[in-house]
Amino acid sequence: MKKRVLIVVFVLAPLLSVMAGTPFVSLGEANFLWPFEVVPPDEYAKAPVISIFSPENNTVFNRDNIVLSFKVDLGESETDLEMEFVRYETDWQHDNLDHFLLLKSSSFAHKVNLTGIPEGTHSIAFQAIESGTYKKRSFNINSSETIYFTIDTSPETKIPEFPSWTILPIFTIATLLIIICKHKHYPKQATQQRIVGD
Repeated sequence: MKKRVLIVVFVLAPLLSVMAGTPFVSLGEANFLWPFEVVPPDEYAKAPVISIFSPENNTVFNRDNIVLSFKVDLGESETDLEMEFVRYETDWQHDNLDHFLLLKSSSFAHKVNLTGIPEGTHSIAFQAIESGTYKKRSFNINSSETIYFTIDTSPETKIPEFPSWTILPIFTIATLLIIICKHKHYPKQATQQRIVGD
């Protein structure tokens, strides 16, 4: 009987303590095998820099494929930083998320041809996470970017172009025609005025 009471007490005591709001030590701090406490980044650490070379933001393409090219560099910091994770996600490929787990890397570059993109406006979201340590404390910094582009493969109605070199000859011909017309018109008026004067 005493054993049952002790078991019930040992089981109920932590549950009642949680319900009463007694704080517990976090697993990260209590685990002696994990020496780093996760903290916010120090004031000198900067977020990773995502550079997107292709496609350019707000571009319209008349084909259903694009070349995706981007690079991620570590942010500036006075502490040691490492690239941990890079990923990109397209809005038209809901089940396809390309991510890259990196260890002890300072930069990452990727280039791929994306095909079969449906008509309409689309987006590609990028995310990069870097980590660092100082005074046996670990921190993470993430950065994100999103670009937008449009796929429009409908045939274009081409407006005939007017070459700029034709402007001068047309202007010259029009001027000559006006001069000739006025020259022919004025002699008749002069003759009519003489007849009326006589």
